[in-house]
Amino acid sequence: MNDSHCHFQNCVESLHTTLARGGKEKYIVLGTNYHDWTSVAALAREYPNRVIPGFGIHPWFVNLVIAGEKFYNSKENEAEKVSDHSLDHKMIPPTWLNTLHEYLDEFPTAVVGEFGLDKLAIDKETKQKYNFEKQVELFKTMYSTAITRKRAMSIHCVKAHQQIFDLLQEFDSKALSKEAPFIEPYSQTVKGLALHSYSGSKEVLARILKLPTLKDKVYVGLSAFVNLRSLKKTQLVLPTIPGDKLLLESDLNDSEEAIESMQAILSYVSEVLDIPQNQVVELANENLEKFLSF
Repeated sequence: MNDSHCHFQNCVESLHTTLARGGKEKYIVLGTNYHDWTSVAALAREYPNRVIPGFGIHPWFVNLVIAGEKFYNSKENEAEKVSDHSLDHKMIPPTWLNTLHEYLDEFPTAVVGEFGLDKLAIDKETKQKYNFEKQVELFKTMYSTAITRKRAMSIHCVKAHQQIFDLLQEFDSKALSKEAPFIEPYSQTVKGLALHSYSGSKEVLARILKLPTLKDKVYVGLSAFVNLRSLKKTQLVLPTIPGDKLLLESDLNDSEEAIESMQAILSYVSEVLDIPQNQVVELANENLEKFLSF
């Protein structure tokens, strides 16, 4: 079955092993921190029929964006400023958005993501939660990029589902605005929006699925890695996910481990919804094609 959200750029040799066995499964391989985009792109070039690339900045890496902005805006660092390729992994250069557009130019089916909001994770170096204001800023930038470039997007959210809804509602209202001129870029249509490994409440999900300009474009991903660790919530949410919105994913780095993980979430969904596994696979694969607008 197709994997709608994975990070196999972090374990390339494993992916080579998996793909060497043949098959037709497709994998949306999502970059998270700018520095892994080159690996994602390399996989997409090597396996154009199997790997669909995604390029985004995950909320866990917003501090690298902040560090890059400080470094490049400081006059004290003029002598040290070198090309983006020479930067260490402790910062992301302010030119990251230009690079994102370059990859979107190269890969017509590429996804924007993974990006999103996270109010739980702690930066291991600062021992503080990631700068939420910066997360929102990057969210808006990548969301608008996905819209203007007519690309699907994959969104991460942990303990910030109300904030995600508020942003989506804001964008939805702008898209519905009858006042001229329209507020760009939010007046344009979303191509596809995946709520990856959705861990929010069924109530928030229901509100998102009712947003007029988004309701036909939103998809809901489930993974064993995330959703089977919070069974109580997943048992409440799963039956409320429309069948034509369901995506299956591994959210893993290792493609060999993902095989077992994908089977686990498939078995769970099949059991809870009382639908044969082969029908769940067919449904999820069809939804992925619609999400990507193949």
